[in-house]
Amino acid sequence: MEGLESKSEVLVRADGKPRTKRKKNVQEDATSVIGPPPLRNTTGGDPPPVQEPIAIRDSVFPPDWIVPDGFYVEPDAIRTDEDVFVASPAFFVVASTSDEHNRNYGRMLTWRNSNGDWQEWVMDMPLLDGGMKELRAELLRAGLNIGYSGQEKKALREYILSSKPIRHITSTTRTGWREDSFVLPGLVIGSDAGNIRFAGMDSHFGLAKRGDIKSWKQIVGSMSAKNSRLVFAISAAFGSPCLKILNAESGGFHFRGRTSVGKTTALLAGASVIGGPESLRSWRTTANGLETIAEAHNDLPLMLDEIGQCEPRQVGEIAYLLANGQGKTRMDADANAQKRYRWQVLFLSSGEEKLSRYLERANVVVRGGQEVRLLDIEADAGQGYGILDDVKGFESSGEFIDAFQHAAKSNYGAVGLAFLERLTTDVDAARLFIQIRVQQFVSAHVPATSPGEVGRAASRFALVAAAGELASHYGLTGWLPGEATSAAAVLFGGWMASRGDHGFDLERRLELVREFVRENLSRFASGKPRSMPDGCAGLIVKDRGDELYLILPSVWREEVCKRDHPVEVIRSVKEAGFLVSDAGRVDKRHRVGSLNPYFYAIRASILETPGDKIGPGIAENAANAENTAA
Repeated sequence: MEGLESKSEVLVRADGKPRTKRKKNVQEDATSVIGPPPLRNTTGGDPPPVQEPIAIRDSVFPPDWIVPDGFYVEPDAIRTDEDVFVASPAFFVVASTSDEHNRNYGRMLTWRNSNGDWQEWVMDMPLLDGGMKELRAELLRAGLNIGYSGQEKKALREYILSSKPIRHITSTTRTGWREDSFVLPGLVIGSDAGNIRFAGMDSHFGLAKRGDIKSWKQIVGSMSAKNSRLVFAISAAFGSPCLKILNAESGGFHFRGRTSVGKTTALLAGASVIGGPESLRSWRTTANGLETIAEAHNDLPLMLDEIGQCEPRQVGEIAYLLANGQGKTRMDADANAQKRYRWQVLFLSSGEEKLSRYLERANVVVRGGQEVRLLDIEADAGQGYGILDDVKGFESSGEFIDAFQHAAKSNYGAVGLAFLERLTTDVDAARLFIQIRVQQFVSAHVPATSPGEVGRAASRFALVAAAGELASHYGLTGWLPGEATSAAAVLFGGWMASRGDHGFDLERRLELVREFVRENLSRFASGKPRSMPDGCAGLIVKDRGDELYLILPSVWREEVCKRDHPVEVIRSVKEAGFLVSDAGRVDKRHRVGSLNPYFYAIRASILETPGDKIGPGIAENAANAENTAA
C-alpha cells in the first residue's frame, strides 16, 4: 500500500519456529489518536492544536518505537529472548517524562485496550523500586496480564528500564493552564498540546461529554435564558478557566434557600458545561479531603451540593481553604515537607442557610473574609417559581425543573471543551474582552464610597458576567448579548441588599471585644499597679475623661481574637471610634511601675448596648453602608 512502511525482523525460537522481534507500521492517520479526538472548531478560524498522537490506531506498533535489547515483542505479548513472559497484550515505552521543574521523572506507557483503542499512562520511575506493587496493580487495572514469578517481575522491570524512547514529554499532576495550553485528563488543548500530558489522579474529576454543542444550546442554553440563577451558574462555570488569565482570586457563590426551591438545579446547570451529574460534589467531607478534589478542579468549576451535610466547624475552614488556593503544609515521617496541593477555582455551593448561620451553630465568629470568599445568593427568584424567573410555557416550575434536569443530564461537556478551545486560540484577546467588561460592571454597580469587601465581591460577580458574555460571543450559549451581565447584576443587587447597614464585620467584631471584657472584668487591674499580676488581662484607667480598658497584646491575640484576625478586629474597633491610640499607631503606651509597655486601649463605652451610644465615626460608616445597600 502506498505510504505504508513496514519493517520486521524474523528470529528463530529454541523450538525452531520463527518469532517477530519487531514489526513497525508508521502509517500516519491524523484522525486516529489516543484519547478524545480533536475538537471541531464550530465558530470559524483555525482550531488550536490538540494532544498529538503517540500511537496510531491502525498501527501494530507505535511509530518511532524501538524494541529494547534482550526482548521480542508481538502485539499480543512481550517475552525475553530466553522466553520469559513479561506482559500480555504488549505495552510500549514511548516517551520519557518529567515535570516542569525537571524533576519527578517517569515513562509514558501505551497499549491497546480490549476495544482495540490505544491508551496512555505516565508512570513514575519510583514505581520500579522494590516489589513494584503499585506498578503491577496499575497494569492489572488497565487490563494487562503480567507474570508473578520472581523472574517475570525482574523481566518487567528490565523491559521498562532498557527501553530508550526518543521522545520526551512534560508531565503535570494538575489540570488547567500551563503557559497557553490547557491540560485535562486524557486531553491537552493549545499550542504546546503535543508536549504535555496529565499524570495526576482523575478519580475525583467529573469531566465527561454527552451530546453536542448544538443540542446543549437548543435545550439547556435556551431554557436557562431569562432565568437569572441558571444563567449565572452556567456563566460561573465558564468563569473558572478565566481566573488565571486575569490573575483573579479564587472564590465561590452559595445558593441559599428552602428545600425544593431548585438550588441543585442551578448547580447541575453549571456542571453541564464540563460534565454530567457525576461532577456534582458533596459538602460531606473534611477540609483535608477536599484538597485533592480542589486540585483536581484547578482552573475548572467545582460544584458543592448541600452545605448542611458538612460539620459546621468544617464549613468555614473549607470556604477559606478553597478561596486561598492551597492546602496545608504537612511533614512526612522524616520531617520533610510533603507536596502542598494548589488550585485556582470558582466554585458554586448550595444549602438551606447562609454561611454565617452554620458557623454560628459551632460558636465560630464569622469573618467577613469568609463571607466574601463564599458570596451568598438568595436562590428564590421571587417570581413564585422558586429558583426560576420564567417557566417558558410549562404548566409549573416542577415540570420545568424536571425537563431542565433531564436536558442537563443528557447534554453536557461539549460546550465547555469548545470554550477552552476558543480561549486557548487567543488568550490575549479573551483577557482584554473580560477586563473591559469587568471594569464596566464594577463602575456601573459599585458606589465610590463602598468598602473594599464590596469591590472584591463585585469583581467576582463581574468576572462571571464577562465569562458568560465571552461564551456567547463565541457562539456557544444561544443567549442574546447582555444576558449574562443582566443576570449577574440582579444577583449582585440582591447580595448588596442583604448585607445590612453595618456590613459583614463591624458589629460582629465589636461584640467579640464586648464579650471578652464582660466575661473577664475581674482580670482587669485598676489603680496604678507596680507590675502586671499573673493572669491579668490588662488595666482599667481614666484618660482625659474617658474610661479605658487597656488590653495586653498577647491577650488580644490569643483570647479576644481567638476566632478572628487580630488586625481585622482592631481595625473594626478603630473604625467604630472605640480605639484610643498614640499618634501613628493602633496601640498606646501606659506606664506600669518602671516599665512603659504598649496596650490596646478600648473605650469603656463599647460595652453599652449597640444603638444606645455609638462611637465617633460609626454613624458615618453606617450611613455609607446604607447608601451602598440602596
